[in-house]
Amino acid sequence: MIFILHGQDREASYNRLLQIFKNYPKYHKVKLTKNDRQEAFYLAVFAQDLIEKEKIVSCENFLSDKKVKFATVKTIPREITVIFWEHKQLAPAQVGQFQKIATVENFSLSQIFRFLDSISPNAHISLEHLHSSKLGSEQNLIWQLTNRLFLLILAKNKANYETASKLASSKLLNWQWQKVITQAQKFDLKTLYAIYHGAIKLDFMLKTGAANLDKNSLVSLLLIKYLAL
Repeated sequence: MIFILHGQDREASYNRLLQIFKNYPKYHKVKLTKNDRQEAFYLAVFAQDLIEKEKIVSCENFLSDKKVKFATVKTIPREITVIFWEHKQLAPAQVGQFQKIATVENFSLSQIFRFLDSISPNAHISLEHLHSSKLGSEQNLIWQLTNRLFLLILAKNKANYETASKLASSKLLNWQWQKVITQAQKFDLKTLYAIYHGAIKLDFMLKTGAANLDKNSLVSLLLIKYLAL
């Protein structure tokens, strides 16, 4: 059995990976990370194991990094279960090809996280995401924005992963924290604090009925006020 889990929502795809592992409790498990070489894949999948005949192998980014090609995937023995865990979206042509021989599952990042990830000192791209996806209808838009800004402030203050995990309002994975650190490098603390306090004010205005604009418009004005266009 071959599984291909791809898409930008790594948390969801990783949870699916763990779920598949649980379905094979008696199988010998081999986990290949993105740092493992091509030879490790051939050894894990094709080398005959006299002790562990029932085996499940997970491979991180082996298709995206072109360590394994379609022709090789086609020859994987039927008795071996292989999971290709890809951190990004595979090309449609690849998906169409692999669907003939594998179970392909796509984990797209929700629109609100695309918006949060797009936030930078230049507001133009963020505004495009905000308006094209109509995020104003999201009940937790302001909360999600405030939480991301809080994490960016922590990262800018050089907080470590352990500290950020304890203070975060929702579950925070290591790879997510690394992405926040990279995003925080684009900002100065003064700007982050200003937008953060602005987001808290928006939340208060909405909860008290003091705002006569929708969430989309309010967040747009907040970004325009503190970020360059």
